[in-house]
Amino acid sequence: MPYGEVVTTPGASPARGRLRRVVLAVAVAGALAGCSDEALPTRTTELPRGATQSAQAYLNDSAAATQAIRDFSAVLASAGDAITPAEARRMADALGVQARQARALCNRLGAQRLDDQRLEAQRAAVVGPLARVCTSMEAIARLAGDGNVRVMTERITDLNAGLAEVRRAGEP
Repeated sequence: MPYGEVVTTPGASPARGRLRRVVLAVAVAGALAGCSDEALPTRTTELPRGATQSAQAYLNDSAAATQAIRDFSAVLASAGDAITPAEARRMADALGVQARQARALCNRLGAQRLDDQRLEAQRAAVVGPLARVCTSMEAIARLAGDGNVRVMTERITDLNAGLAEVRRAGEP
């Protein structure tokens, strides 16, 4: 199965199937390239636009953004076979935390510039699609808080499409 698609169960409603096991494109790690497990501590403070960052700081921010997306996915996947509006509201806070973390890191990635031209080209290509992913995450968290499972499911489809776009943007 390609990354960025949802897994549905035969006989399950499309909305519940999407929420059953959401498989978000964890390949964002590949799209954001080179994210090691030995990253620096995560920083989510804002950077002045155009601030030059080291390659390691960029890779750290990329890895942290990827982790926030993975954690968001794990919260969605915890919904199980069927999600009710009450279950959606229960997970809203956790989704919101990860959406805010991803947005802060996306903002850092968007503001920074790199001396390494290859990494700079990659950063520039990925930051727009990543911002759209963050917008989808924020919408999903907000809709979960409202218990709006139907529209939340539609935004999950948008999120998966956005993650596929991030992956394509990060390819050489």
